[in-house]
Amino acid sequence: MAIASALAYAALAGFGVPARRAAIVVAAAGFAALKGRRVLSSDNLFLALVAVVTADPLSPLLGGFWLSFCAAGILVWTGAGMHRAGFGRNWRSHFALAVGIAPLAALFFGQLSLTAPVANLVAVPWCAAFVVPLTLLGVICSLFDGAIAPLLWDMAARLWLLLWRFLEYLAAVSPRLWVAGSIDAGGAVLLVLGLSVLALPRGVAGRVLGILLLCTCALPRQRPLEDGEFRLEVFNVGQGLAILV
Repeated sequence: MAIASALAYAALAGFGVPARRAAIVVAAAGFAALKGRRVLSSDNLFLALVAVVTADPLSPLLGGFWLSFCAAGILVWTGAGMHRAGFGRNWRSHFALAVGIAPLAALFFGQLSLTAPVANLVAVPWCAAFVVPLTLLGVICSLFDGAIAPLLWDMAARLWLLLWRFLEYLAAVSPRLWVAGSIDAGGAVLLVLGLSVLALPRGVAGRVLGILLLCTCALPRQRPLEDGEFRLEVFNVGQGLAILV
């Protein structure tokens, strides 16, 4: 049922690259569960990665590919020590994701968000428990009764607006950490090394080096513009394009 639901949901979303990737990952996890294997495992994640690249060989060129699989890898890595469900586990998962994908976020977007764990902690369960089920239930009801579906969609929209107001408030009052300059691959490597050193167990000597590595990433990597010069950057995210001068 999980595999069928994932495929139906991806079809409903138009089988875009993120939806197709998510459906393949869920299918790989579902087959692992049917065989009695652990769902959160590195070999299962590698199987999903191979399936995604086989289905779309150009997917590694997209930033979303690396962000999603790195996020899944972080959940696999941290899932071994999180056997109990609850608020504490959800918070640790979102915090681990925010810290773990920070190097890629800095590389792709040039900034790090300090509010992403808080936003995800509220938005993910809110949408999973209310907005998405009501929307899909409205789609099903629209096939049989056209009067009930608009009521369900209206409820989903009102719940989404409540969440949106919270996210707007969070974006307005909370700070964001901007990375100085455009971080290149070398800067991302320094971020990975710094976070890895800081993640070492307590009592291990040399953890302070992680802070020094993180501080080096904040140093400017581009010379200042002279009078009459300009810098042009093109952002191509696959679904839109923008040019920053």
